[in-house]
Amino acid sequence: MLDFQPLTLAQIHEVRADFSRPVPRTCDYTVGGLLLWRDYFALSYAAVGDSVIYRLRLPDGTVAHQVPADPDPALLNAIAETCAAQDLPCRFAFVSSEGLERLKSAFSADRLTVTEQREWFDYLYEKDAMITYAGKKLRGQRNHVNKFIASYPHWRFLRADASHLPLLREFYEGFQRENRKSAPTWLEEERKIPEWLDHFEEYGFLCGILTVDGAVAGFSVGERNGDTLVIHTEKADRRFHGSYPMLAARFVEAFAGDDPTLRYVNREDDSGDEGLRTAKMSYHPCALLEKYLVELSPERRLFV
Repeated sequence: MLDFQPLTLAQIHEVRADFSRPVPRTCDYTVGGLLLWRDYFALSYAAVGDSVIYRLRLPDGTVAHQVPADPDPALLNAIAETCAAQDLPCRFAFVSSEGLERLKSAFSADRLTVTEQREWFDYLYEKDAMITYAGKKLRGQRNHVNKFIASYPHWRFLRADASHLPLLREFYEGFQRENRKSAPTWLEEERKIPEWLDHFEEYGFLCGILTVDGAVAGFSVGERNGDTLVIHTEKADRRFHGSYPMLAARFVEAFAGDDPTLRYVNREDDSGDEGLRTAKMSYHPCALLEKYLVELSPERRLFV
C-alpha cells in the first residue's frame, strides 16, 4: 500500500527529477505548477523507487490523484489498490488527454467515469505569435505594445537574478496594496510569491523584469516543460499602458525566442474566473489543453 506524506519544498529535487521525463504540456507536470499549489490542494506524495505519486484534495473536498509522470502501468494499479484498501473512491484529477489514454489502457472503459474540468484547461499559444502579435486577431495586443514603446522610450527588459530580489520584493508589495481580491486562488498566489522570492535560487525559475525609467513595471515567472515555456505568474502595473502585453511578449522573446526547440507557450488555466478567461482568450490560443476528473469504479467480482 502506498504511504503518502505531506509534500513540502524539501521534495523539490525529487519533483524536478520526476518531471524530467517526457510529460504532458500541462502546467501540472512542472515544479511550479505542483509545488506552488501544494497547500491549496493539500498535496501529499508517495515515493515508489525513482517515481513519485501525488495525492491531492480538490476545493470541493474530493480526494484524487495525479496520473504519474512515470508511464509504468503498475503505478496506476498501486493507486487503485491503495484506494480500495483505504476504502476511498479512486479518482484522478487534472488528467491530460495523454493521461486519459493511459487510464483507458490500464483499466476497462466501463470502469471509468470521465468529467471535463473546464476551469483547469490550460491555454496554449504559438511562441512566435506571442512575440510579434502578428495578424488581424492580435491587432489589439500589437497596438498596446506599440503605444507602450512610444509612450515609454526608456523601457528595458531584464533577465532577473538574485541581485534583483530587492526590486522584485518592493514591486510586489506595492502590487499587493493596489490589487486586492478575495478569490481563493488569488490569495494562495499572494502566499506563494513571497515563498518563491525567499527561495529564488532553489526554485530556479526563469524570471524577467520590465522597467520604465528604472522603475519596475512588471515581472513574469516561468519554466520550461519540453517544447513549451510555462508561465506561472505575471504581475504588471496597469498605470503603464500596455504593460501586460508588453511584458508577455518580451518574456517569451527573452527566454524562448532564440531556441528552436521551444515552440509553445502555456499560460496556464483561468481557475473559472470569467475575467481571466476573457483575457486569455483574447490572445487567441492555438489550443486548450483539456483536463478531466476520472473516477475508477471498483472491479466487479463474480462469486459462485
